[in-house]
Amino acid sequence: MPQSDTHSGAVTLRRYTDIPALIYMLRKGKLTLLNPASWDDRNDSHYISLYKEKKQLGAVLALCFTEAGETYHHWRVFSSGTSGVCIRFNKTRLLEHVEENTTIRFGPAQYRMMDHVRSSAISIDDLPFLKRYAFRDEKEFRLLYETKRPLQSKDFPLPLECIDRITDQSLPDC
Repeated sequence: MPQSDTHSGAVTLRRYTDIPALIYMLRKGKLTLLNPASWDDRNDSHYISLYKEKKQLGAVLALCFTEAGETYHHWRVFSSGTSGVCIRFNKTRLLEHVEENTTIRFGPAQYRMMDHVRSSAISIDDLPFLKRYAFRDEKEFRLLYETKRPLQSKDFPLPLECIDRITDQSLPDC
């Protein structure tokens, strides 16, 4: 899948997470990509696991963002309750840094109806960006790192100027 910007022309990427993850990111100046096998939603990690198997990789690590505006769903599902935060990234700055300094692939999730997935030929390289159509409102955008070595996580440098704003649930408009 090409590294492209096909969702909405969004200028920001939002990452909903918790305060410990935020503190680590800010203190270390690092983005941490994780093994999707640890995700709660097995449907979400299924195609990444299939991609890993087909490519005979030791690990495929991911970090997910949304290009959507702030929603109750994002806060509720991805931000760990009262310790939740939203980190708003300048998309252009972040992706320019990623392209220049890492081996990370990135792109928007491709939302498909299950009957289309079953009846169509899907490129192996598209698998890690594939999601069920029912989740299209998430407008997910993924960073992916692949390696032959088995890993559970990997840190990458993050210039803090890529971050535009940090909010918690009590502040509007992440």
